[in-house]
Amino acid sequence: YSYFSCVRKNKVTAYQVSCGRLQKFKLTTTMMIAITGNVNHSLDRNLLRMNMTGKNEMISTLCILGNSLSLVSIIFTFITHSLFTSNFSFSTINALNFLGCAFLQHFLLVCGNENFEDISVYVVISLILQYLRLSMLFWLTNMAYNIYLSLNQVLSLLAHGNEVQISFWKSSLIGWGAPLVILACGTALSDSSELYKVKDKYLWCYLSPELTLYTLVIPYLIVLITNVYLVIYSWTQSLYAIHIQTDRKSQQKIMTWRNRKTKVHIKLWLIETAMVSLNTISSLVDINLWIYTCVIYSSLKGLLISCSLVCNCHTFNLYAENLKRKKYLKTNYGVTNSAKKTFSLQALALNESPDCL
Repeated sequence: YSYFSCVRKNKVTAYQVSCGRLQKFKLTTTMMIAITGNVNHSLDRNLLRMNMTGKNEMISTLCILGNSLSLVSIIFTFITHSLFTSNFSFSTINALNFLGCAFLQHFLLVCGNENFEDISVYVVISLILQYLRLSMLFWLTNMAYNIYLSLNQVLSLLAHGNEVQISFWKSSLIGWGAPLVILACGTALSDSSELYKVKDKYLWCYLSPELTLYTLVIPYLIVLITNVYLVIYSWTQSLYAIHIQTDRKSQQKIMTWRNRKTKVHIKLWLIETAMVSLNTISSLVDINLWIYTCVIYSSLKGLLISCSLVCNCHTFNLYAENLKRKKYLKTNYGVTNSAKKTFSLQALALNESPDCL
């Protein structure tokens, strides 16, 4: 009786009192579930972060090892071209500049594995890497133009003058200046705010999709069409150059030079095509598998370039000759077959090459 009298005085029914207790129970239960869910969510997020950190450390280790191996192989190739080919030829100048771009690219890839707090550092590294990738494409174009120019000189029967110095300045403007202009124009056309949208440590291997389209995909297609035209036109010119030679030895020399140059050029273009494809896919598709594949391939690209330039010419026999000198001595009837392979690197030079080391 006292309870109902208190309820009547407060004008609250027993039903409303029971409803209020039920709401308090529901609120308490909801708060407990929310707290438990937040704890579980934070634990899952920390575990995911630890797993991603472990993967990043593993990829960093593989990237550093691959880039170190590529740097050593590029230095080996650089020394080989400096010792066993003429440094005053246009083809050697193009090859050394191409190797210089690859060396700088791998050096920056090693530097990019560091943990920088400022995100603008990754943007600067990405822009420089993009510039070096474009430079490598344009130096490949200079190589294709060198094939065309050499065969044109054979057809026109012109003497070699100071064209090396003139060609050096022209090729330097194309190889180093044109990528800088393209990168500046592409950066100006794209949105500058997109450069700073870097979500992961390894996203410095590419830039935004819009900037990648302007500074890599479109220039690559233009340069590819130019190279295909130069190689096909040079191949047709080589047929005329072989036909006008009087002796069979000169014909065989031009054929060997043409075949070796074309094979090396195609191998290098396949390597660069894979690099451009992986960069484009990584920028368009935000999947960790493509990103890690792009990073690992970028670290091993220098090794593939060195194998294409050096192993194609049996250059390892030149270094093995000092260890096995007794087996490669000249006989009274000429040079053995094993010793003939040591001169195969000189076949890349159409003109007379200097004496072997």
